[in-house]
Amino acid sequence: MNKQLKQKAIDIARYYNKNSNTKMIWLAGSVSRGWADQFSDIEINVIWGKPPSVEERTQVVRDHHGELLSLHPYEEEEWSEAYEIGGVKYEISGFLADTIEGLFECCLQTGEATIDEQCILASIQNGSPLVNEVMYKKWKSQIEPYPFILQKTMIERFGDPGTRWKDRHVMLARQDYFILQDTIQTSLKRLFCVLFALNGRYIPHPVFKWGLREMEESIHIKPEGMKEKLTVLLSHKQSYETKIYTLEELWKEINQLMESLS
Repeated sequence: MNKQLKQKAIDIARYYNKNSNTKMIWLAGSVSRGWADQFSDIEINVIWGKPPSVEERTQVVRDHHGELLSLHPYEEEEWSEAYEIGGVKYEISGFLADTIEGLFECCLQTGEATIDEQCILASIQNGSPLVNEVMYKKWKSQIEPYPFILQKTMIERFGDPGTRWKDRHVMLARQDYFILQDTIQTSLKRLFCVLFALNGRYIPHPVFKWGLREMEESIHIKPEGMKEKLTVLLSHKQSYETKIYTLEELWKEINQLMESLS
């Protein structure tokens, strides 16, 4: 499955590359990482030399007799569209080079990168070039190694379970399960943010898609038995008492990891 989708990505990139306004293309998402399954789409990032026209963004659909699924205007410095060709869905994100290079500067010099901005950086860290490998490798070398200033910022911002965590036992006693579930999920997301920072990994998805696989393959600095503890936290069969205890233990170990870094 992954090999087939990657070849389709290469073929589409060749089509885009016929346009002189295309400066660089790289493959992102599960296909670039070898994780694709029967549900996967193809995520491709395109660097444009100048703002692309609607025609430039959609001609690929007409020429391949596909179906345009969405076409978003330029917002938050990105063009995005989705289409289906031959039963395969493509998710396209387009940027100007100045936008990405400005993100590098902000991240490396100030450590200020939002989760969404880190997703772009992660797509470079985990991706593979399709057009203009030289430019892609240059960009990848700029974001690696992971900047210490960003690690410091992430730990300062997410290095605790969150403001509602202190009331977890009250929520449990009241059987206020809606807010308790959200509190547990928020705390777990914050813990993930810290682990990615400790491991020098940019956050690849705002809600940690493929989270269990990330923990297995990408995150090496982590508490003992991390996979088993995550399975407890994500299982609908486990009690809230067990989930709270498990997450408390995880945060104790995370705190030790953070202290060992300082």
